[in-house]
Amino acid sequence: MKYPDNPLNVEITDIQGGYKVDVKIPEETGSLVIIDVIEGLLTGMCNVFGISKIKKTRELQDGVFLSASWNLFELE
Repeated sequence: MKYPDNPLNVEITDIQGGYKVDVKIPEETGSLVIIDVIEGLLTGMCNVFGISKIKKTRELQDGVFLSASWNLFELE
C-alpha cells in the first residue's frame, strides 16, 4: 500500500527549561482536529517524561497553512 507524502511539519528545539514544539500543516478540513490530537499526544508525553507544564504559545492561519507552537517546561 502506498501512502501519500506526509504534509505534517514538526520542529522540536531546546529552550531554557524545556523544549519548544512547532507544528505546521496544510489548512484543510479537520486540521484543527489534528492540532488538538497533537496537543493531547504532547500532554501524554509530558506526563510520562516528567515535564510539568505544557503551554500553547500560538495558533494562527496564514492562508494555506495552520501553525501551532507549544512550550514544554521540565519539572523544577
